[in-house]
Amino acid sequence: MAIVLPFPAARRRGFICKQGARLADLPRREAEKHLAYQLRLQHETMARKGIDTAEIECQVGALETAIRCEIARNLVTYGSLARPIDDATVLQVIEHLRGEVRARGNQIEAQTVRLQALDRIERATGSRCITDTATMLKMGRDALYKWMNANRWIYRRARTETWVAHQERERAGLLGSVPYHYTGRDGSPCVKMQVLVTPKGLVRLAKLLGGQIDDQGTTA
Repeated sequence: MAIVLPFPAARRRGFICKQGARLADLPRREAEKHLAYQLRLQHETMARKGIDTAEIECQVGALETAIRCEIARNLVTYGSLARPIDDATVLQVIEHLRGEVRARGNQIEAQTVRLQALDRIERATGSRCITDTATMLKMGRDALYKWMNANRWIYRRARTETWVAHQERERAGLLGSVPYHYTGRDGSPCVKMQVLVTPKGLVRLAKLLGGQIDDQGTTA
């Protein structure tokens, strides 16, 4: 399933201008209440569309900043601040809000790049061993084994060193297992099952662990 990337909320000028003009005419407490309500609606709408939670937070944050900037513009131009405030203060307020918009934009851009990487990985074919998965997640191999064991992704069979995938993770398509052939200490051929992380599992791990992913070598 592809990752949903929404249209940047901060670029919805019609909605932003409408809300900014309306809220500028309301008492502050009522305006804050209405703004919170509108932002909650946007959050719920994006959640229903299956958009990633972190992306929703960035989008809603950018939208809030843009609306507040529009409120300030309306107050300065038409409202209660039109006469008493001096030009220097107006410029400071606008520049501050523009800075917040730029910062939010940078956050959204970074989040979009990350989501696109996750999307490429989820579409990729082929599974990876846990060691390679740790490398892609930019974390230590032992740390990843420990986390996966503690969170019921893998476990060790009694009296062996072999890691085994939990069945529910295999049924969910997050892990797989393949036979691994090797030569024993006495020279005899041996075989054991090796746990592999699927592309879907890698995306899930990246979201749960909150790490960056090196997706070089994946194919869309």
